[in-house]
Amino acid sequence: LDEIRAHKILADCYRLLGFDCQPLVDLMKRRVDEVEAPPAQRGSALGLLWIFDPAPDLVARSISSLQQCSQPDRLGDFLAGLFGVARDEVVSRDEITSAVDEVVRGYSESEFFVALPALRLAFSYFPPREREAIARALLKKMGAPEDLAWSLLRTAANPLQVSANRKLEERVDLVLQRYGLS
Repeated sequence: LDEIRAHKILADCYRLLGFDCQPLVDLMKRRVDEVEAPPAQRGSALGLLWIFDPAPDLVARSISSLQQCSQPDRLGDFLAGLFGVARDEVVSRDEITSAVDEVVRGYSESEFFVALPALRLAFSYFPPREREAIARALLKKMGAPEDLAWSLLRTAANPLQVSANRKLEERVDLVLQRYGLS
């Protein structure tokens, strides 16, 4: 989170002080392309590119970076970096939302629960109405009733407890299978 805050502060300083942002853009391009960089740093560097260099190839570069960070233990951190720096610039791009949806839909149930805590953090950068709008767009894309959006976002269950319960159920199922009881 410190890197995300630092990149956000850097963006604000460059905007307020009117600095030449080309050296920053060049540095952030290198950071985004650095496969070994932590995903939050790659995401926040990409966010700076969305702010200072919205080039025609930025959507493709964003989707490529997202796919490189698509592992369940990396995606949420990448998105937290991106949304933490450039939420307003990215939220209106259906291509980005669709790419995230495609990655998450490809997860197994256990992979989804690995990704869930960091995904919740990433989407916490959006206020409730924007989260609802994203949920509505995804439900519409799936052909599901859009009016389910708010109820999906407002569950009484603690997602971490749900995840722990799922893991316990998986272990119980394995024991039952081992002893021919399932």
